[in-house]
Amino acid sequence: PSSSVEWVAGSALLTSRLVFERLEGFDERYFLYFEDIDYCLRARRLGGRVAFSDAVTLVHHRGACAATVPNAAASHYRDSQRLFFEEHGTWLARQAMPLWSDVRKYFRRP
Repeated sequence: PSSSVEWVAGSALLTSRLVFERLEGFDERYFLYFEDIDYCLRARRLGGRVAFSDAVTLVHHRGACAATVPNAAASHYRDSQRLFFEEHGTWLARQAMPLWSDVRKYFRRP
């Protein structure tokens, strides 16, 4: 059994070649974060269905890559978050996210 969802993590994403080609793959402007959410959103906008199945169990060692360079990972997260909301956010989110991103980056400096 599967349930429709907004998005699935990239580590658990199964997609058809046809959909992947129609979307022209992942948006390479995203690095480490938000590329899976963007991909699923674009697929749904094309009329696709994003679903979750509990028939399979996956183990994702979340954060393993980011742990090797935590400051860079945090910066990439904010950059990807900012891009995502610029592309897909509401008017308010598009206005607020750049400022929020800069504030978070500033206070997360080593």
